[in-house]
Amino acid sequence: MMPKSEVSKEQILRTAVRCFVRRGYMETRLQNIANEAGLSKGGVYFHFPTKEDLLLAILERYFLHVEAPLSPIEILPKNPDSLRLFVRAFFGAFSPPEENATLRFVLEIVRSERLSEHGNAAKKRFSDLLQRWERCCILLLPEEKSSRARVILAFLHGLLFQALAHEHGEFPLSMAEAEMWVLQLADFPEDHFPIHDLRVVDILENESLVVQGFLAPGHSSYTALLRKALSVRFKP
Repeated sequence: MMPKSEVSKEQILRTAVRCFVRRGYMETRLQNIANEAGLSKGGVYFHFPTKEDLLLAILERYFLHVEAPLSPIEILPKNPDSLRLFVRAFFGAFSPPEENATLRFVLEIVRSERLSEHGNAAKKRFSDLLQRWERCCILLLPEEKSSRARVILAFLHGLLFQALAHEHGEFPLSMAEAEMWVLQLADFPEDHFPIHDLRVVDILENESLVVQGFLAPGHSSYTALLRKALSVRFKP
């Protein structure tokens, strides 16, 4: 059981994410967070003297959460069971609706001109993490199939985008269904894939990008999906 002070800190972080996603970072005051968390303003200040301290704590908490499953997966042998564990790790890192809310907030910070210093640092950290997920997938594939890692990650990112667009942040496929798709993608011939080289990092690098890519069943275009999920402004 966590100490009471740690429980309060975690409560503040979770409440802050909800407030920031709903109101926007610049429009949210610490008093708003205290009110919604059922704490005094002093209780929030005890853990986070400034809103910037709270922002940095949310970013660090999220990045550690996304990174945590990778080390055990990176040492697994190259076989289908390891790919299944990779999918389960991805779901554990990205599928909980509350973590998707945090991701929406992270992407808001990344795109914010008024928070460019923190946004640039968050973009680099997130991009590095996503590239590590891709390298991890490569490690689990036979050398002659290592290029499929980008296909598999494009598929999983497609699920993530659909979860971001979903009212309750839910993935459109179950974990078992995603495992089945990933195992099939690892074995399909290369010429079965159209444009599939899409990663979240591409969106972080260029928010005016008109995106195409390999999708999970249910959507024919990333463009409309990303407009809804991430409020990305696209050039005509």
